[in-house]
Amino acid sequence: MTALYKLILKTNIKSPSLAFPLVTPIVFVLVFISGTNDEELTTSFFKIISIMLMQSGTFGFGFTMIALKKSIMLKRIGATKITKPEVLTASILYGFTMLLISLVWTTSFTMILSVSGYYLSSTTGETLHIDFATVANWGYIVLGIIISIFVSYSIGMMFVSLARTDEQFAMSAMLYFFFSILLAGLLVNNEIRQEIPFMVWTGYFNPTVWANQIINFGVSGVNNEELWLEIVVPILMAILAIGVSLKTFKWD
Repeated sequence: MTALYKLILKTNIKSPSLAFPLVTPIVFVLVFISGTNDEELTTSFFKIISIMLMQSGTFGFGFTMIALKKSIMLKRIGATKITKPEVLTASILYGFTMLLISLVWTTSFTMILSVSGYYLSSTTGETLHIDFATVANWGYIVLGIIISIFVSYSIGMMFVSLARTDEQFAMSAMLYFFFSILLAGLLVNNEIRQEIPFMVWTGYFNPTVWANQIINFGVSGVNNEELWLEIVVPILMAILAIGVSLKTFKWD
């Protein structure tokens, strides 16, 4: 497994897509983190984290596999005794490495902006700061992050397995990514989202939306009885996606 991980790392280290998880957070952090007070600003920060989680699995993992296919590595690996689950696991571990780097970079950059007084209240113009003391339940946030990672990598794996060309993967992943952002209310106010029936009903069929709700509950607080659907539904959808992936995955 270690040798396979190193092979994937070597294959992707010079890929232009390597800059994607480092560049896009800058845009989101500069443009989309906002609020009228410290609590709203902190909530907005966790929305960006949710986007990073989606990006890592849907795009990061997918482009890792695409890079392997282009380098003919998968065909060579397929000729050995290495199994599909081993290849997918090594690719996911590589994705986790990039995700960790992306999360550390995003958090660090956000905190630098916060300390420097970059963020201002959208109503009063006062300086705002990220305040993690306003978080209601860190346990829910950690749980939400874990489930979000599981979901995003499962979806990314399914897109790679089903796509016959690079373009098909890129298009399907991009559509899912941006629709998920909209449906989960990550770039729009969640209250506004709740008033649009189409977004609400479509969100029921999107595992990312369910998983993101757990993080939202961690930030704002919620009773345990209200959380079980948000845990069970995305996990079941992710397992289904993994099943489809293992069934349809090809070495070339």
